[in-house]
Amino acid sequence: MEQTIIGLVGLGLALMLYLDRGHRAGFARMDQKMDQKFERIEQKFERIDERFERLEHRFDERFERLAHRFDDKLDQLEERLERNIEESARRTDARINELNHSVIELAQSVGRVEGRTEALAAVE
Repeated sequence: MEQTIIGLVGLGLALMLYLDRGHRAGFARMDQKMDQKFERIEQKFERIDERFERLEHRFDERFERLAHRFDDKLDQLEERLERNIEESARRTDARINELNHSVIELAQSVGRVEGRTEALAAVE
């Protein structure tokens, strides 16, 4: 009877060890599958990161081109503004010279009139 009980206990222990090994193997398989899934997820994130880097590079290139175009346009506007200012200054100088000439002519005319007036006053 004792041998039977010991045999049953031994059989129970063997069954528990067998089932425990099965659980360990199941956990090992599950752990391996999870590792594979994490590796796939990491690979996907790496691909996404590479895509963002390419996108950032393209954005930088386009922004640089746009900045160069903007600088070129700004330089053109600045040159045109300088030309307009110089042209306006030349026209203003020409008008001032014409005005000075007119004032001088007016002064000469007034001087002639005063001279005639003085001459007439002397004759009288």
